Amino acid sequence: MALVIVLRGVSVITGSADPTLWSLSSGGNGHYYQYVSTPTRWVDARQDALSRDLNGLPGYLATITSEEENSFLLSLMPADIIQAWTGGAEMGQEGHWIWADGPEAGLPFWSGDQNGAPVNGAFTEWRPGAPDDLITDDAFMLAGPLNGSPGTWNDGSVAWHSGYLVEYSGAA
Repeated sequence: MALVIVLRGVSVITGSADPTLWSLSSGGNGHYYQYVSTPTRWVDARQDALSRDLNGLPGYLATITSEEENSFLLSLMPADIIQAWTGGAEMGQEGHWIWADGPEAGLPFWSGDQNGAPVNGAFTEWRPGAPDDLITDDAFMLAGPLNGSPGTWNDGSVAWHSGYLVEYSGAA
C-alpha cells in the first residue's frame, strides 16, 4: 500500500502502489502491474521485482510488448514522476537489447544504437536519439508524466536511482 503525503498541495507517493490488473475485457493481457516509487538502481530493482509474488504469480521488471501496454504502464505512474525502470537491458552485449525476465526473458527487441532497428517486429518507443549506446547505459526507463516526452523510452546507467514497474504473470 502506498503512503500519500500532501505537501503544499502536491502529493508525494512513497513505497509502492497496489498491483493493478490489465484485464482481458479492457483489451489487456491479464497481467498485474505495480509501480514502486523507491529510488533504486536497476540491478536492485530487478532483484526486488524477482523476489515479489502476487497470489502465486511471480514478479519481474515489466516487459513492454505493445503500444497499448506502454500506455497502460504510463497510466500507473504518478503525475510527478520523470521515469521508471523496466525489464529491458543490454545484458553484456552493447547495442543488443533483450528482456531480462518474465515470459519474454532473453528475447531481443532492439539491435544497434539509435540507428538500429526493432528485432523480429518487436514494439519499441525510443525517444529521439536513444538508445545512445553509451557504455554505461545498459538498461531502459519508461519516461513518466513529468518527462517532456512521456511514454518514450530512454537508456540509462544502471547506477542511477529510479522507481520501477513490476509485472506479475503466470509465466516465469
